[in-house]
Amino acid sequence: MNKLLSFEFRNAFDHLYVKLMPLILLLFGIAGGLLNAADIKANNIEIYPQMDELPQFLTMLSEVITLIGGLLLSKDFTQNTIRNKIIIGHSRTKIYLAKQIMVTTVYLVNIVLFYAGYAVSNILVLGTDNLSRSGFAKVTVLMLVSYFCFSLFACFLSMTVKNSLGGALPLLAAYGVLFISAFREIFRNKITEYAAEVFPLGTLMQSAVSMPYPHLLRNCILMICFSAASFAAGIAIFRKTDLN
Repeated sequence: MNKLLSFEFRNAFDHLYVKLMPLILLLFGIAGGLLNAADIKANNIEIYPQMDELPQFLTMLSEVITLIGGLLLSKDFTQNTIRNKIIIGHSRTKIYLAKQIMVTTVYLVNIVLFYAGYAVSNILVLGTDNLSRSGFAKVTVLMLVSYFCFSLFACFLSMTVKNSLGGALPLLAAYGVLFISAFREIFRNKITEYAAEVFPLGTLMQSAVSMPYPHLLRNCILMICFSAASFAAGIAIFRKTDLN
């Protein structure tokens, strides 16, 4: 397993865009936070809006991170290296787990660095006197659970499709989640509400630190259940996939 993990991370960081993206997102987060703070000061807003643009940024960035993850996951299929791993004795379950750990790490490292840059720059400029600490904690939990769960779903999509299309499917899924989120705002019924909660990232756009999502626990439980099912199904399908 250690050899597989070493290979996955070494293979991932051979790409310049994987190396640069964390730094780019950190700088982008700092710039976004400073602009948000400057806008608050310029408009003399008395009540600190608790970085309420952050969830929208996080949702948009999901597309970039998902594209990177999808490209990394599909590389073994486009270059036919998975067969070589099986030939030298690695089990399919361990291959899948190594891929999952790698892509989840890429998701979380990138989004956490952006989040840290945005939050810290806001706090340094505006202070914490009016910051809703409970709201900030809730949106942090929602962000981490959403991206963790979506990494499981993205891996499921990529690892169950045996060609380069597998790299694009997670990105298409991310767009689909945004549509579900939009429908929820338009129709405002229980069906679209639960659909948005089940799919990871589905409620990020509706959540702001000043007004945290009211059904956070239910949302997290539904996302975790859906993603755990995706993970289990992904391993089961991959173990039976014909790689010839």
